[in-house]
Amino acid sequence: MMLEKVLDLLKKEKLLAATGGLGLLLGLLCQGYILLFGAEIGVEGNLSKAVSFNVALGMFLLTTALILPFAQLSKRFQQFFRWAYFLASMYSYGLETIQHLRGIDPRFTQYGSTLDQILGMFFGIVAVIMVIFYSLLALFFFRQSVLRVERAGLVIGIRYG
Repeated sequence: MMLEKVLDLLKKEKLLAATGGLGLLLGLLCQGYILLFGAEIGVEGNLSKAVSFNVALGMFLLTTALILPFAQLSKRFQQFFRWAYFLASMYSYGLETIQHLRGIDPRFTQYGSTLDQILGMFFGIVAVIMVIFYSLLALFFFRQSVLRVERAGLVIGIRYG
């Protein structure tokens, strides 16, 4: 019964749920590569960092997909938030995984090209933007109107969690 409720919530946020699932899948694929060939690639690449990043971002997105319906966002802001997180996550998954597979540190490369360094700086900017957007989302849980839903206790837990 509880699993059905979780699946119902994930169905409301299919894009974020699928993007979170992609992170788990990428983590699993990278882990498989590590088992076959090892984690170290090139001078800076360490695929175990990509595993932990992809799995962590995947879990974060799945959790976000579960709590987003309780924020009572306007339809327009919810769509904006959903697509912003989808695009930011796809960029992040891609850069983290591909750069490590290339043997380059995706954030602070000492051996990559100028383009690799620019992509790494943009990676940092994307992370800051994601934090700002999530802070905005958190503010919605502090409105009084969100406590008028059928699961006010859950909303309070999200609010102070």
